[in-house]
Amino acid sequence: MGVGPDRAALERQALLPPPNVRVHFAGFRKDAARCLGALDVFIMPSRYEGFGISLIEAMAHGVPAVASDVDSLPELMRSYPNGVCVDFSEPSVAAAAILDAARKPRIPLQPFPFSVNTMITEYEALYARVTNSWRRPGSVRTPHLPAP
Repeated sequence: MGVGPDRAALERQALLPPPNVRVHFAGFRKDAARCLGALDVFIMPSRYEGFGISLIEAMAHGVPAVASDVDSLPELMRSYPNGVCVDFSEPSVAAAAILDAARKPRIPLQPFPFSVNTMITEYEALYARVTNSWRRPGSVRTPHLPAP
C-alpha cells in the first residue's frame, strides 16, 4: 500500500544508487493502475500470487516486467514478449533480470489475450465442446455418463 514499518529504511536505501537512478515512493494511490504506464520497469517479487492483476495492468501499458516464478504469474507472462519470471530468492538472477528489463523499450499496445472478449469467446468454445460431447444419437443434450 506504499506505507509500512520499513518505509524509512527503504527511503534511506534508495539514496544509495547512482545519481542517474531515481526512486520515488508514491505511497497509496487510488489511481495506481493508471500510473503504471509511467514506469520504466514493473517488478513483482511476490512469494504468493493468486492472479496478478497488477502485472496484467502493467502488461497492458507495454511496460517491461519482471515477476516471481510463482503461482499464476508464469502463465500470465507466457503471452507477454516484454517480460520474464525469475526466482527472486536468487538475488543475482533477479538483479540481472531487472537490469535487462530496464534496457528494454516499452512495447506498443496490442490486442491482449486477457480481455473480456477473449474470455467470452473461450467460454463459448468450451460450452460448445461440452454440450456437443453430451449429445447422443436420438437424444437431446443428454449427458453421456460412463456405466456404473
